[in-house]
Amino acid sequence: MTTLRFRFPFSVSLSLPRAPRAAAILAAALLGGCAGVDAGRHPAPTPAPEPPVPAVDPAVTALVARARTAIASAGEGLGREFANRLADEPLAQWLDYFAGKSATHPKWPRPQSVLREIERFTALVEAASSWPVPGTNAIPFAARPPVIDGVLDDTVWQHAASWSGAYPFNETAATGQSTRWLVAWDRDTLYFAFDCADTDIEAPLRGRDGAIFADDAVEIFILPAMRFRTYWEIVVSPAGEVFDSLNCKSLRRWGGDFDPAQDVRGLKHGETVRGTLNRRGDTDEGYTVEVAVPAAELPGFGRGGLQPGERLRVMLVRTDRSNGVFTPLAFVPLQGWGHNLWNHVTVELAAPDAAAIKGRTAPATAP
Repeated sequence: MTTLRFRFPFSVSLSLPRAPRAAAILAAALLGGCAGVDAGRHPAPTPAPEPPVPAVDPAVTALVARARTAIASAGEGLGREFANRLADEPLAQWLDYFAGKSATHPKWPRPQSVLREIERFTALVEAASSWPVPGTNAIPFAARPPVIDGVLDDTVWQHAASWSGAYPFNETAATGQSTRWLVAWDRDTLYFAFDCADTDIEAPLRGRDGAIFADDAVEIFILPAMRFRTYWEIVVSPAGEVFDSLNCKSLRRWGGDFDPAQDVRGLKHGETVRGTLNRRGDTDEGYTVEVAVPAAELPGFGRGGLQPGERLRVMLVRTDRSNGVFTPLAFVPLQGWGHNLWNHVTVELAAPDAAAIKGRTAPATAP
């Protein structure tokens, strides 16, 4: 027999058969398994260090300061939409990280992509301070409702509120394809018409509530009142397809709730195409869309209908895809996208006058 003795904080004696190799293996196993029990001779592993706080980059520090100033100065003005983007997650976490206040950051996206995003939205807030503020526009009363067939031969369109500029998003110059935007109203309905020049009309069939806003289409945003935060988004393509969604906007966070399962009941629309759909290589002239939105479908206007003097907020957009190039356009200078409620235009429903009662309306003041 062979006796092995080991000294730990306690003593162990083992009597083993005379098998030197077996004894050596067992001794090695015991010694290895107890490594570190004696803290003095076998210290515990050092914990993994915390991720380092990022090194301060003067350019990044300056950008973070600009972003925080933009958030604080936005107030309820046109820049509120983009200040909400900066103040919401995940950009808020990234701002703390870049400022050295946090050692961690979201796993996605990459830091350089985030810096570009912060720069873009900060610039939008800064530009909002000098952005053209939409005025209030009078919308004439329609003594006789138009026939919604895509043909603008009704008297109402001769005297409707009219705009003729087409502004690419985030630009103050009307450089888009020629567009006429028309609006009128009566007690039960809001009427919209779009006359769009277009040399290449692309409107693939996508089905109800398909992404037709990614092709040639017209888009109407109707917000009865800012306090409701609930608004319709209605998109109609030259092919006669419809996307409509009832949306609720957060006034202090980025984005909102969008519900395309909701449909505008009683919605009417008509289209005419001057050219061919979805055929590249030829030259089209354009298309026309008429839309009638029942007042009963507007949040807050369901019972009494529309009345003279009432105000709503609207945004009219045209999405243009020509030869594969996508360009969204608005009827006034628009920052960001059509969901920027702070950039929507206030319209006031003008009272019927004697001329309107006889079958025509006085022209509205438009920018």
